[in-house]
Amino acid sequence: MDEADEMVTALKEEVDAIIKEIPKSRRTLLFTATMPGTIKQLVQNYMAKQVIHIEADMGTVGHQGIDHQYVVVKPIEKLEVLLHFLSSKDGKRGIIFCKTKAAVNKLAKNLAINKFSSGAIHGSLTQGIRDRIMGQFREGNINILVATDLAARGIDVKEIEYVVNYHLPDTYDTYVHRSGRTARAGAKGLSLSIIQDDEVQDIPEFEKVLGIQFHQFKKAIQKVLKKTMVCCGQKNI
Repeated sequence: MDEADEMVTALKEEVDAIIKEIPKSRRTLLFTATMPGTIKQLVQNYMAKQVIHIEADMGTVGHQGIDHQYVVVKPIEKLEVLLHFLSSKDGKRGIIFCKTKAAVNKLAKNLAINKFSSGAIHGSLTQGIRDRIMGQFREGNINILVATDLAARGIDVKEIEYVVNYHLPDTYDTYVHRSGRTARAGAKGLSLSIIQDDEVQDIPEFEKVLGIQFHQFKKAIQKVLKKTMVCCGQKNI
């Protein structure tokens, strides 16, 4: 069972139904980047007493190759700063994470208006649509994927150069899963969080809990040129 923590959290009834139907004598393997209480409960309920737990050292392995950065913006600047960052990564593949489906849809619309090669996935889309968009992303037909956390689980695409946290995640585990989409298989990658003034105080706690170090990304002063930006119902040039 891959992405076991989210499978149990979001699809517990379905997982329980499947487990009841599989043979009593079996070999069960769970793969997950984090070990929340739901996973420990699953192990206790459904796995043998002789469980082997193999864990990587996050301090030396989990964040290798990832450059963790943050940029502080005013609410009105948020989209503009993102567009400028994406312009600097033209032709490179990346994933932008939003907290909600509505935010994913809104941001994907703005990227399309500004002529960025992008697609969006979230839980309300049919499996067929999600598969089609993921196929386009894997094959390089689109460069930017806008996603919610659940929809983006299990994405193992090579050469994802950056991850953007358009909204800072609510949990440290979620940050681990998001940033882990880049710098895979020994590559280098960037995890950029676009935050507001009241969120700056959260950065030291992320550093302490996850054992990482953030560097402040200096936002560009100039506006994105020759692109029409639509934000909050207003059109700016």
